[in-house]
Amino acid sequence: MITFSHVFIEELLKNINPALIQYYSEHEGQSKFFSQSLHEIVQNLVQSELSGSAEREELKLVYARKMKLRLQKKTRYLKKCSDMIDTKEYLSDSDKYFLRATLIQYNMTPEDKRDLIFEGKSIQDKEQEKFLEIKTWADNSDTLMIDYPGEEKLTSSTIIGNYKSDLIIDICYIIKQLYDFDLNRATYAVMEDFKNQPLFAAQPGRISVSNLNLEGNPKELIIYKSEDHNKKLVVTLPDKAINEAGEFQILDQTDNMILSYLLSRWDNKSPSMNVYSIKIIDVLKYIKPKRKKFGTSDYDSVAARIARMYEIGIKGIDKKSVTEGMHIISSFRYDKSTRIITYAFDPFYMDKFHNLRIRKMSSKPLSELTNNAAKILYSSFMEQRHNAYKRFSERGENPDEYIIALEYNYLLYWCNFGELNKKRSYHEDIIEALDDFKQHNVMVKDYVYLPTRKIYKITFFPLSDDEIKDFDYYYNVKASVDETLDEEAQLNLFIPTIEE
Repeated sequence: MITFSHVFIEELLKNINPALIQYYSEHEGQSKFFSQSLHEIVQNLVQSELSGSAEREELKLVYARKMKLRLQKKTRYLKKCSDMIDTKEYLSDSDKYFLRATLIQYNMTPEDKRDLIFEGKSIQDKEQEKFLEIKTWADNSDTLMIDYPGEEKLTSSTIIGNYKSDLIIDICYIIKQLYDFDLNRATYAVMEDFKNQPLFAAQPGRISVSNLNLEGNPKELIIYKSEDHNKKLVVTLPDKAINEAGEFQILDQTDNMILSYLLSRWDNKSPSMNVYSIKIIDVLKYIKPKRKKFGTSDYDSVAARIARMYEIGIKGIDKKSVTEGMHIISSFRYDKSTRIITYAFDPFYMDKFHNLRIRKMSSKPLSELTNNAAKILYSSFMEQRHNAYKRFSERGENPDEYIIALEYNYLLYWCNFGELNKKRSYHEDIIEALDDFKQHNVMVKDYVYLPTRKIYKITFFPLSDDEIKDFDYYYNVKASVDETLDEEAQLNLFIPTIEE
């Protein structure tokens, strides 16, 4: 089940139909339901109605079903009014009469003044006018239940039901506008094991296998080695991963984004499914959200990138321990006719899902960054926010801005800045990445470089109120409900950006 964060709900509230906000204000405090904050109402409604529907097709069905139910409800209202005209039911119970207010005013008006006030129209004439007004409202699928033009006395449950009907439809419409019904586009997913490894390069490129003197099959390419040689990350390359020119296409930020989307979709699938199929157009809209049209080359390029992640292997070496035999993706098939891919993750990583080792965060600030290295560092910097929250909460403090000192080699451990982080200094590349964070107000407020120690002292913005509320919910409320919850698991949607 999906857990929606405080910030995601706030994003919805910013886009709610003003008529629904006004209606809430007019009824605030008049019932237990309307005594809740609008944030609580939206959060509870989203959780109850959409918690099992992160996928585009599921959400589209929810939206269509809610629209159909509202139209059916309007039709019932119209039939009730029609029946009331035929049976003259209002003579025995005027509270249910759809012209109730007008009838009361009509009966209270002296006969010699009725022609003036009611423009010479009888109550039957006014009844017919109101009925036609209700019919026009009922026949329009876009009109709101709260705008029902009838004048009968509505019960509190009817008022609440009508409001909830309009609100969930409006929420679905907002999700359509912001995410094209695909809530996976709102998240950026990171595998814990990849977060602090330079598997993805800041710049796309090819590596000549012959120049690296790689031998054997599969060939092994060391993409990270610590100064003390205790830690290594090795990519194993089968022959089919190397082109005719003897070159291997390194994984870059686009591959990183594709993997993020595949992780999000996989995380939301049914646990009983061993493989999963998705449309490549969904991936393209995630990695290129501003593009409106895609050609055959775009589809084939994404399929080729996923195939490459399927072909390569990964081996991690930490002192004397070796973790090998891993693949990012263990099963992959591409149907060019339908443009659908079917994939599965390696069982090693599937276990990570069961152990809640997948971190998820908002993709919105990530989309504001323009530097590829900054985008790769985003998840590692986000971890600093988690750590800061835990430190400050343990002390019972309200966190102000805080400073973290990071060594040059530590940043190379997080991101492959190019040429396998071997052949030159990447100080300027790191500066460009930090400048990107700073200029877009994403986590980093400022930084200072200490050249003699090769250390970057990074000043992070204070944790925002929204971040704290989400972390409070996650670490305190949710953890108390589910004692088996792993502390490393993340809320599906939260945002580390700083509001100006």
